[in-house]
Amino acid sequence: IVPHMVFEILESAVDELAFGENVAAMRKATGIKVAIDDYGCGYSNDYRLFSLSPDILKIDKFFIKDVHKNQDKQMLLANITAFCRLRDIKILAEGVESGDELATILRLGFDYAQGYYIGKPGFELAADVPDDALMRLKKVVEYKAKAVAG
Repeated sequence: IVPHMVFEILESAVDELAFGENVAAMRKATGIKVAIDDYGCGYSNDYRLFSLSPDILKIDKFFIKDVHKNQDKQMLLANITAFCRLRDIKILAEGVESGDELATILRLGFDYAQGYYIGKPGFELAADVPDDALMRLKKVVEYKAKAVAG
């Protein structure tokens, strides 16, 4: 079991049924958490939310930008947050750029936030990540790099 590791599903086209089965098997075998990235844009939609039942739902920055000025965004996000609460899914706001945006998402019940207002992106692993977990992660990253290269 890999502690504190989250497998992030990026916004892309896949065979959802087969992919969902693979994700479920991976979760069972490893105990890792699953996050859906960029929710609300492209392929990161309601179907994916239902079929993958993630541990974390990352709301695309489009919905976070100027959320404090937009009642429609706030109503939509309140509904998504309520659904996630019922399903025990944590919710994360991407692209938080101001204190007003942060205050609004906190009021709406978000669990996490990321963005330049919070801090610059970085890559730091916890000291207690086992070497075998790092090797598996390295293989995934190399596989993805090969797939992107063609």
